[in-house]
Amino acid sequence: MSNSTFPAEITALPRVEVPGGVTIYLSKAESHTVYYLTAAEDLEYPCHRHAAQFGVVLEGRLDITTKDGTCSFRKGDRYFLPDGTEHSVKLYAGFAEMSYLADPKYFDQCCPCVEDAASCSPVW
Repeated sequence: MSNSTFPAEITALPRVEVPGGVTIYLSKAESHTVYYLTAAEDLEYPCHRHAAQFGVVLEGRLDITTKDGTCSFRKGDRYFLPDGTEHSVKLYAGFAEMSYLADPKYFDQCCPCVEDAASCSPVW
């Protein structure tokens, strides 16, 4: 997916490139992080948990699995994960989202939700 999903004001933000074709643009505040994500390939994140998250799907499809089952979200859908909700995620190629995460430090260690975080290449 090209970066044309987001305007220049977003693509000028600090960026993290994650193995598997995921690009994340970060906007951090004292109490939270807002991020803009694109996925060029299908990618699955194993079960994890973090602070409360509210997301809006801008393009493509996202599956979120919790103890209650799997929900699919598509363009225009929004989702909310309460603080500490254990979940796994599947992103499909072409996916894009804008998301609020109630944690300003979640991305400080370069995508802890990725199994091999040491292979992340943050670009600041």
